[in-house]
Amino acid sequence: MSKTKEKYMNAMMFACGQPEFHSREFARQFKISHNVITAMNELGLIQKVANGKYCWVIRREPLASDVLAIRKRLAAYNTTARQSNGQLKIAPLKRTERPHPAPQVESDVRPTEYPILDVAIAFLGGMVVAAFFTLIWK
Repeated sequence: MSKTKEKYMNAMMFACGQPEFHSREFARQFKISHNVITAMNELGLIQKVANGKYCWVIRREPLASDVLAIRKRLAAYNTTARQSNGQLKIAPLKRTERPHPAPQVESDVRPTEYPILDVAIAFLGGMVVAAFFTLIWK
């Protein structure tokens, strides 16, 4: 068994024998990171009792498979910690050419000199169409 596995196994054996333990003292005593305690908590080996205090939950002694599960969790923590965060980065704008305005095309249609007359003609045309539809509908 490697030194790391032995260290985790010794830490779990100590936790198994204690009614409860403080997480910082436990991590300092066995020279492990708090991620190990978090992994043990997520695996259901230990349970949080009070602020910073944990107790052993399982009614058996720790196994080598528990150490492997903790190491897999730590590897997962490290891969997610190394990924770039989703924070947006502000980058300077690239210089681009300004678009040239399209030349305006002259059309043959000119507005009339009497716009009010156009409105009146459109209104009367609408009235004629409405009367026609009313006759057809009945």
